[in-house]
Formats: sequence, structure tokens, C-alpha cells
Amino acid sequence: GGKPSIVVHDLATGTESVLDTGDLHAANPAISPDGTAVAFEGRVPPALPDVHLVPFAGGTPVALAASAASDAGPAWQDDGTLVFVSDRTGTGNFQVWRVGTDGGGLERLTDYLTRAGGTGIVLGKAAVSPEGTELAFARSATPVSRVVVRTIATGAARILAALDDSAPCFDPAGGELALMT
Repeated sequence: GGKPSIVVHDLATGTESVLDTGDLHAANPAISPDGTAVAFEGRVPPALPDVHLVPFAGGTPVALAASAASDAGPAWQDDGTLVFVSDRTGTGNFQVWRVGTDGGGLERLTDYLTRAGGTGIVLGKAAVSPEGTELAFARSATPVSRVVVRTIATGAARILAALDDSAPCFDPAGGELALMT
């Protein structure tokens, strides 16, 4: 029972601690590249989730770019910014966004049409390449989803696969992408 929390396990000692997320129900934690903070989806039901940040050593969670929209699936870039998937229009038009850890610099990284437009929306969680130059994500498209790798700087995209569902992730060396079907 209780609300979902973020539990940190020390693999060397076997100890565990719970990060204080206040009243927030926490999901999908992502530890920063420098190990000082954890980004996560946080919400107080029945509200939709926002991306929050809490110091790894503990502290008060801070909402980043909070909105009435659903913000989900935070993933870190090497420069310390976060990418996440959000429906900022409230129309079911989920896109990939980037934000700084101070909540500034909010930027939309994808621009797919709404479901009504028939060309698809971003699904699930975006993955950032180890060098921070590419995004991988699933994009719904009738009749199947497509895994897309998109260069962040230019917006150039390539379709890797047509799958029913996917949760892409890059390997640490950046040469391969794992997909779930």
C-alpha cells in the first residue's frame, strides 16, 4: 500500500533509503549523469504527472516546467538538461521536450501532428544517446508504431523499425539501440 516512492539501494553495502518526495506519487526515476540529483514523474492524484527534481542526498522536490499537461518519462542528457514526453496542448499530441534543471530553457524537440492529423504522436519515454546528440522514441502511426532516431541539433530523423510497441534505449557506448516489442 501507500504512495509510490523512490527507493535507493546501495549495491556495495546492501542498505536502502527512501528519497523524500513529499506528497508526490513518484514514478520513472532517472539519476543525473553526475549522480547529484534524481528526476522523476511526480503527481498528487488525481492530477497529471509533472517532471520533478530532487537532490540525491535528499531535499525538497522541485517541479520543472510544471503545467496542466501530462509530463512523463524524464531522461538525462550529458549536459545536465532533461528530456521528457508531454501533451502540452491537452489534445493527446505528445511530443518530446527539453528543460534545464532550473526549469528554464523549455524547448519542444519534436513536432508531429495530433492524432486527428493521422501522422502520429510520441509514445512512452524518449532515450538520449550517450553523447547527447540523438533522441530515440516510438511514434505512433497507423497501423503500427515506428521507432525514430532524431538528431537533436538538426531535427533530421530516420525510422529504424515498424513495431507494435517499443521502449528504446541506447547502449553506453552509443553504437546500439535496444528495443522492446
